[in-house]
Amino acid sequence: MKCRVSVVFQKKCAVEMSGFCDRISCEDCCEGLRDRFEDKRNMVASAVSGLFFFSGWWILIDTACTYTDSHDLHKAYHIAGVCGTVSFFMVNALSNGVVRGDVDTCLSPMVARIWLFLGFMLAFGAVIASVWIFIGGYVIKQSKSNAPPLWAGIGIMAQNLCIFLASSIYKFARKEDDASF
Repeated sequence: MKCRVSVVFQKKCAVEMSGFCDRISCEDCCEGLRDRFEDKRNMVASAVSGLFFFSGWWILIDTACTYTDSHDLHKAYHIAGVCGTVSFFMVNALSNGVVRGDVDTCLSPMVARIWLFLGFMLAFGAVIASVWIFIGGYVIKQSKSNAPPLWAGIGIMAQNLCIFLASSIYKFARKEDDASF
């Protein structure tokens, strides 16, 4: 009997909770917002993507100016950001129509897909490398007396995450039927 009551209670709660978000309406606070920004979607996506890309490089330039000693920030750690930047251009060089085969170009859809795959592989590799640099070069060494500052590792990781977000936003948030941006 106890199990049956528990099952009935769980079903009742599931029914009440499933409609919880249905009662929330955004029409009151955001009326007309979609119509206002629908024609500016590409512009907003480009601006947000550019802001993330700029922020990523600005964070690393600030980190490099703050920690000029190679013990604090090794010069080879900049390679992850360069790889992320190259991947940004690789991923966004081709439109989705070329990848699908809708657009007639000199590239076949298979070559475009391989190019896109290599671009994303480079992007994920840059993010993974920055996390590896952060953990291996900064977090693990914090127990030592002459440990490098943790912010330098955070700066490298933040740069690559910002570049990856910029690349993803620029690739997937824009509409391609519009020629603007």
